Amino acid sequence: MKKLATLDDALGYTRNFWILVATWVVFSFGNNMTMVFYPNYIAALGGSEALIGMLYALNNAVFVLFQIPGGFLADRVGRKRLVVSMTWLIALDYAIIALAPSWQVLMIAAVIDGASRMYVSALHALLYDSIPENRRASAMVLTRALPSLVAIPAPFIGGIVATTLGEPTLGYRTLFIIASILAVSAASLRLYLKETIKPSEKLELKTFARSFIDGYRGIIDIWRSIPIELKALLIFIGALPAMASGIFFPYLVRVAKIRMGLSDAEWGSVVTLGIALSSALTLAAAPLLDRIRYHVLISLGLSSISIGLFAMQFINLSYAPYIALSLIYIGRAIYMSGYASSIMALTPLHQRGRVSSLDNVLGFSGYVLGNIIGSILFERLYEKMFLLSITIDLALAFSIIVLALYRQKKTFQEPEQ
Repeated sequence: MKKLATLDDALGYTRNFWILVATWVVFSFGNNMTMVFYPNYIAALGGSEALIGMLYALNNAVFVLFQIPGGFLADRVGRKRLVVSMTWLIALDYAIIALAPSWQVLMIAAVIDGASRMYVSALHALLYDSIPENRRASAMVLTRALPSLVAIPAPFIGGIVATTLGEPTLGYRTLFIIASILAVSAASLRLYLKETIKPSEKLELKTFARSFIDGYRGIIDIWRSIPIELKALLIFIGALPAMASGIFFPYLVRVAKIRMGLSDAEWGSVVTLGIALSSALTLAAAPLLDRIRYHVLISLGLSSISIGLFAMQFINLSYAPYIALSLIYIGRAIYMSGYASSIMALTPLHQRGRVSSLDNVLGFSGYVLGNIIGSILFERLYEKMFLLSITIDLALAFSIIVLALYRQKKTFQEPEQ
């Protein structure tokens, strides 16, 4: 415990920040070793291409349902209690996925995972509470770049295991067992988090039940109370890019396997190189990001994602997947640093749990819609299905820059009072 106490103010960040980053490192390694191959696992258990998108949609729909109660509980029973308990449930869910005899059991696991992630609002609120105001953008980059950096070999290892242990499912099952063990270690480490607010209620069954009623009722009041700038940010910069991401993300590995003929081991090496390049670049740029305006970061990120998707879908060269994944990962990191920093700047401390819930509800509602659209398009038009995502992201990136320039010009032209 004394060693953990020395983490306070280390390199300008708090102990909570470093514990969260450490556990994200663990989860990132497990996720990058397993989830990049999850659509192939679904197919190996007999699931159709359309079912892949629908399973993602089911998981995220349940996630959306539990986000409002999760934000309510984060502001009432405390951040830490919710984070720790749900992390244990995630570890159990990984084990269920590993032992699933059919794709129907994966549906149950998708529901459990979606419900367990009700802690995301508490996790984000805990993170936001623990970041100094002058370190927001760089801190958000570190929370993404450091876990990605450590997880660089994870997809490569996962691909080797999945290919070496053979088809159809033994390799995938082994990977999820390892991920479950890693999740247990993360849950144990999160026991040392420090609470950032004083809980007003206990985490009991009646409190949990009331969180649905009061949470959904209260979120309407929160929506009414937040400024118009934050409302626009949540809808246009949060939900719409999430929808675009929901269309393509579950099917990247399927495009690689069906269109490009890549094995799990080859796809693992593609993802590993993409993570390596994006992590190195974003980590090196972290000190500079606090000097760049948030709208510029968002536009750059969305543009990078669009270029990567174009390369993935339309460039028929052997090295195209490596370039595509790198651009997509770099874009996601830059976009999220600008987006999350904007939310922190516009949200008061006492509302961050519920605003984080609102953000998750809107964002993942868009992601669910994207999953459904992707499941419909893939079997019918997979050669060009990424075009819709590219169009959405580029249109938003362009609109953000135009709006920023217009506001700057308008401010400059206003006469002094």
